[in-house]
Amino acid sequence: MFNYAPHLNTDVPQFAIVFPVLPGKREALRTFLQELSGPRYAEYDASSKRWGFEKDTWFLQTTPQGVLVIYYGEGVDIPKAMRDWASGRDPFDVWMKHQLKEITGIDFNQPSDAPWPEQIHRYGFDDR
Repeated sequence: MFNYAPHLNTDVPQFAIVFPVLPGKREALRTFLQELSGPRYAEYDASSKRWGFEKDTWFLQTTPQGVLVIYYGEGVDIPKAMRDWASGRDPFDVWMKHQLKEITGIDFNQPSDAPWPEQIHRYGFDDR
C-alpha cells in the first residue's frame, strides 16, 4: 500500500499509496478533494505540517477492475507520520479519515502493518 524511499537520492523521502474507490464514490472523492483545496485548506495544511508531510498530489485512475485513487506525497518520517496520523484525534484528522473510509472502505484509524512497496524505478529525480 505504501512506497517509502528514504534511501534514494532525494532531499525528502517520497511515498505513493493506491486505494480503491468504492463503486459510486467517484464524485464523493472529487468533492472531498475540493474541500481540501478549498474551504478546508487551512486545516489540511495544518494537519499535513503536524504529521510531517511536505507536499502531495492525488490522481484518479479508471481501470477495467474499477476506480483507484493514487496519492503521492513527500515527508520526513513517513512510517511514523502514518502511524501517528492513524491514531490522531484532531477534529480535522477524524473528519478526513471518516471521508476516506466512506470513499475507499479502508479504516485509516487502524495503522497498516503491510510492508512498504519497493520503489523499482525513477527518472529525473537524481542530479545526474
